[in-house]
Amino acid sequence: MSTNFKQSLLNLSGDFDDFFRTLQKSYNDEKLAPWGKTLLIAPFTKSTFWGIIKSLFPLIIWLLISLGIVSTEVTFLTKVISGLITFLLALLFTYTLHFLRMINLKDTENFHIGAYRIAKKQEYELFVKYLPYDFSFFGLYDEVVTHNPSRQELLIKEEQINSQKKQHEEYVKQANDNYLALQQEFKDLQEQSSLVVELIKEIVTVFYQFVNNRFEIYSLKFFAGFTIYEMDDSNRNHLDKIADIGTTGHSPEQIIVPQDISDGEFAVLRALRPREDRYEPEFDTPYKNRFIVSFSMKMNNNNTWVFNFHADEDNSKALFFLLSDSIMETREVYRLIHSLCLNLEQRKGQRECGEILH
Repeated sequence: MSTNFKQSLLNLSGDFDDFFRTLQKSYNDEKLAPWGKTLLIAPFTKSTFWGIIKSLFPLIIWLLISLGIVSTEVTFLTKVISGLITFLLALLFTYTLHFLRMINLKDTENFHIGAYRIAKKQEYELFVKYLPYDFSFFGLYDEVVTHNPSRQELLIKEEQINSQKKQHEEYVKQANDNYLALQQEFKDLQEQSSLVVELIKEIVTVFYQFVNNRFEIYSLKFFAGFTIYEMDDSNRNHLDKIADIGTTGHSPEQIIVPQDISDGEFAVLRALRPREDRYEPEFDTPYKNRFIVSFSMKMNNNNTWVFNFHADEDNSKALFFLLSDSIMETREVYRLIHSLCLNLEQRKGQRECGEILH
């Protein structure tokens, strides 16, 4: 049941219940005092009637003399005639005034349903059918809202409807959130697929470079700038930089390798520590919005290369291929780089450990 409906019943109660009570009281009292008898004796029970006579009597005498109906002398006869006229006029005025009061529902003291039935027959016939039953809008409100046997059932239904409405709203919200998430996933997938296609194109280009004997160290710049350090298998106490492509060149030319490599060392050194998966990388964040990914590779001559990607955090390509396993495992990316480095080493033929790659 809506709140508006209940409020409407209360509003009707305030507007009409006093009206019905006045009608019902007069309806019950009508048998004791018919309206004609009540109207007939009303002037003689009202002090206003005698006040009217007292006020009109001198005025009537003056009017009769002025019109020449009686002599200018105020005789007994003049007083009698004037008194009779005054009485009749006062009676007529009082009857009219009292009758208007008898049909005025707001005048609860003088209202009489018999006079109301004569003066306002259509309204009377509209309401009379409810008068014997002690009808009121507040009673209807009380019956519907408070004492109705089905009220509890209605409240339960209302609670169920509200619960279902809430569940529906949550379902719609969840569906909308899922839709937005799927949209974002689809967009991300499109971007990732585009990156994979771009990588495939670059790999195809490298294959052509193999055929045309144009494969160089610069061909490895797929995702970001990089450096490569080499460690001699027979002298494992230092690393020599053999490549620096697309970086600021700030990386040292040689790095001393401590006997025990701790967690506090740079990623280029931590990558030398033994591990179950040889392609498991190490990470550094040298400063804000910058990261370095390092992994070590065993080469054909038993020397060790440490490949280091230098990238910014807004480089989506580097983030996707080096740190994400969403479509293509990062391990396969590192294997790709390793295989290309092996090919590069082979193409360079005889070279000394630590010699710069060109």
